Amino acid sequence: MYYVSGSADTYKTGNDQYVIKTVATEATDGYKVLSTDKELNQKWNIAFSSSVFAGKAYMTENHGEGNAAAYHVIGLTTDLGKALEFSVKKYDGKFEKKENTEKHVYEYYPADTIYVISELGTYTTTKGYYTVEDTLKVLAYTFVNQWNEPLTYGDVNANGDKGYRSLVTYKDGNNTKKYAAAGLDKAHADALKFAIRFDGNEGCYNLRPVAFSRVKQTETNLSKDWKDEMYQIFNQDEDLVKMYAGDASIGILSNVDLYNRTENDLFVIEQVDTISIYRNDNNKSLLYEKVTEIAKDVFANFLGMENIADFTDMAPAMIADTAYVRYETYKPQYMLVVDPTIHPAGKWCEEHQSATCEHAIPTKAWTEGRFLVNLVDSAKVWDADHVHQVGNPYKNTEGYYKLGFVQAIHRHDSLIVNGKPQFIGNNNNHIAKFQFRYVDTEDQSFVIETSLDGTLTPGYLKWMNGVVVVVDNIKNADVYNMNEEEYRQPTANEGIATSEVTVIAGEGQVTIAGAAGKKVVISNILGQVVANTVLASDNAVIAAPQGVVVVAVEGEEAVKAIVK
Repeated sequence: MYYVSGSADTYKTGNDQYVIKTVATEATDGYKVLSTDKELNQKWNIAFSSSVFAGKAYMTENHGEGNAAAYHVIGLTTDLGKALEFSVKKYDGKFEKKENTEKHVYEYYPADTIYVISELGTYTTTKGYYTVEDTLKVLAYTFVNQWNEPLTYGDVNANGDKGYRSLVTYKDGNNTKKYAAAGLDKAHADALKFAIRFDGNEGCYNLRPVAFSRVKQTETNLSKDWKDEMYQIFNQDEDLVKMYAGDASIGILSNVDLYNRTENDLFVIEQVDTISIYRNDNNKSLLYEKVTEIAKDVFANFLGMENIADFTDMAPAMIADTAYVRYETYKPQYMLVVDPTIHPAGKWCEEHQSATCEHAIPTKAWTEGRFLVNLVDSAKVWDADHVHQVGNPYKNTEGYYKLGFVQAIHRHDSLIVNGKPQFIGNNNNHIAKFQFRYVDTEDQSFVIETSLDGTLTPGYLKWMNGVVVVVDNIKNADVYNMNEEEYRQPTANEGIATSEVTVIAGEGQVTIAGAAGKKVVISNILGQVVANTVLASDNAVIAAPQGVVVVAVEGEEAVKAIVK
């Protein structure tokens, strides 16, 4: 028995004295909440946290024999270059009451939020003993990989074993369709939902699968407790489980009871990085993809530049895909890409443009997305088709060519636009290749150079009268700078396999495996060499500055890495 001692919040029992105070709590305590644009509009790696795997083992897909065409089994890898990159969707919809005008009834839609309501007993001298309700609010999330495939749980082999998998296809009536072509909304709609539960270890979580069992009701079938059914609950029979990595070595991540087997249940969720480019004198003035209607129902994806304070929904993130960075070139060149899809190494037939063709041969990873180009070709086509008109939408009023984003594929030394490959494997200027020429090495500012008009003549990016164009004089070029910690729609390469050579970025360093005796040159994205050496071992560690670096190993294609 404890007795009030006379002092505030102080109690005694025998000769012992205790101070017991109330602690302020939040309704979401114990569960992670992703809420900002920075968190929701970027991609994530999910890794199992264990000393057995040297700290982390990332979720990957096992594409080996026995996997069904409808899904790929989720396993673990310590190679970050093979890690899945997930987009995330949050479920926090509120309770809604809507009128169905066709049926003339009201429909009641439960909230997406999971509520756990507890009755807490308390006592005061004035009110005596009474209970109050305390509500825990938990949000759920779905994860979809870089190929638009949802993370789910189900059968992973012919024996009926259960595990986590990426669904590749779905049924639409009698037709089998791929999620890759269906869009992100469809993939998230079919993905398994998770609550992200704090474990108590710094930065580690339990991933707790949940199912929304509460569904829409109409006013004609409401139960007497309908208000209590307008939120989701944890299903005690099916959902009191968590993701468990105990069988991941054979490609199966399984579920176990939430409070059992805690040795293999810790996961980390990591951000993936990218870049954005801004005007050097104003870091709020950013380059971005600006969709513009140039004729009735005809749109072009121009390169724009606006102040993000005024255009808060703009998406300035881009990846700088290596176009020509080798042989210690004085002019490293890149292609700027939005909405990228990074296809893993596999097989490819160039003649038939197919990964399943019998002529397919091993190929390295390749990039698909909307690539920034000088729109000189589009401008010339428009002039030829409109000889009696003025106002070419692909030029500004001064006659300079605009820039825009076009759907293309970068494979090896080719940029493939509309099925036609263009060679980019040299240092020549090209309408889709860009190089960053220093203006001031101290503040890292630069001008952006490309092809002026589809020839080898250099041109330079400048913002003029609301659009970005290519001008012919470097003295008129805008001066830019770069944010290497951009969070919007990111894609990055922190661990990259280049044939037998692996490049892994770390804290202030780059580790290169499998390249003993080869020369390696590491430079920043503006071309400054930060390391130039011959590797003495098959596991060489080289100091490198924080940010984006380009690693060129002798005999290999150069790759980017993000040094923390």
